Amino acid sequence: MTTVNKRFVTPAGTALYPRLNEPDFKFNEAGEYKTGLVIPAADAQEFIGILEGLYDDAQETIKAEQPGKKIKKADPPWTIQDDGSLMVRFKMRAKIKTRDGREMTLTPVIVDAKGTPCDVQVGGGSRIKVAFTTAPYHTALVGAGLSMRLQGVQVLTLSQGGGMDLGFGVEEGFTAQPEVAQKSAPAKAPARDEEEDADF
Repeated sequence: MTTVNKRFVTPAGTALYPRLNEPDFKFNEAGEYKTGLVIPAADAQEFIGILEGLYDDAQETIKAEQPGKKIKKADPPWTIQDDGSLMVRFKMRAKIKTRDGREMTLTPVIVDAKGTPCDVQVGGGSRIKVAFTTAPYHTALVGAGLSMRLQGVQVLTLSQGGGMDLGFGVEEGFTAQPEVAQKSAPAKAPARDEEEDADF
């Protein structure tokens, strides 16, 4: 089963160290947007099953591409906390270069609880949902793993410490004011075979 470029939406959770408005250049000179998401234990169980299935699919894809080779497993991009909550990590490169040499600039879409695109500073502690795609990756050092590619977020409750349907439904909660709403097109997820290297 292929899940490359298939879009998923998480349950609601708490944003952890989000960098959704400006890219972070600390570990990637091209810049990357990212956020952690902590999902309460009561809401996490079904989603954990989905993630485990995606991770297993990624392993099978890599093995099929390299038959006969022993492939080690990379750590999954999520952890289960002591209290049973789930912490998942998502990333989006701010710039990527395709195999034909084209450079693409990406930004995550931010929408309010009604699904309206908006320009707000999303800080840690905000209650959000994340739209994402996945893709398998493999390196000799890390092994075979699953890339969780950030597409956009829906802000249900905004904490400011710091268009196209993404699958978000209408929820009660934060609603952007007219002056901060903006027209925004979601970043198109590049096909896996277009990317110069893996995003993980």
